[in-house]
Amino acid sequence: MKKRFSVKEFQSYISKYTPSKISFWSENQEWYTAADPFKIKMIFSIIAIGESPNIIYLKDETKKEIFFDRVKYICVDDSSTVLGAVFHIHCDKNSHKKDQHDHKKIQKNDEIVYTLVAS
Repeated sequence: MKKRFSVKEFQSYISKYTPSKISFWSENQEWYTAADPFKIKMIFSIIAIGESPNIIYLKDETKKEIFFDRVKYICVDDSSTVLGAVFHIHCDKNSHKKDQHDHKKIQKNDEIVYTLVAS
């Protein structure tokens, strides 16, 4: 079932779901292309969530870590794969630019989505 969570709601969801393994693979990302020579596969055992600012940390015992900041919301699909729940983390790209003539903000592709698999 697909659900959309705020960071606070996701924090509550994670405390109940308690995944033991969270995987980040570059090949699972929607921005990945087969021609990309860079591939990364990382597995984490700890997920920590901060509400102010909206940050999601992934860590493990070997001090390996990544984090996602400017998180806008998280979509969870816990029925799409036998590997576990799929988390789509929607982050603000903060790509606001000022127009030199009228100083109004212009938004272009205002978010980037990262996909994680948790089990």
